[in-house]
Amino acid sequence: MKADLKHLESSFSWELGSFFFVDESFRNYGISNMITKLLLNELVNENVMATTELFPDNPMKHILEKYDFRLHGKPWLSIKHNGAIGLFLKFTKGTAKKILL
Repeated sequence: MKADLKHLESSFSWELGSFFFVDESFRNYGISNMITKLLLNELVNENVMATTELFPDNPMKHILEKYDFRLHGKPWLSIKHNGAIGLFLKFTKGTAKKILL
């Protein structure tokens, strides 16, 4: 893991990837939020990771935080963009303390 959290790698089988991009004319309709909600409904009992850019007002960062993802580890520089990328982790209830120790 680029965030220097290699010891956590085996605790996450699922990644909410950057696989969707909402065209500007369709933004602010809650599409990304709904896709995220539907996917997470299928992974209720799973630890899930996600990465996103850390630029100010990144909508995906706000969506991840809304669904209890938290930034962990060390951000790294994007190869494609001029900015930092962060690792966001969502733990199943009661597992964060056990895994992070």
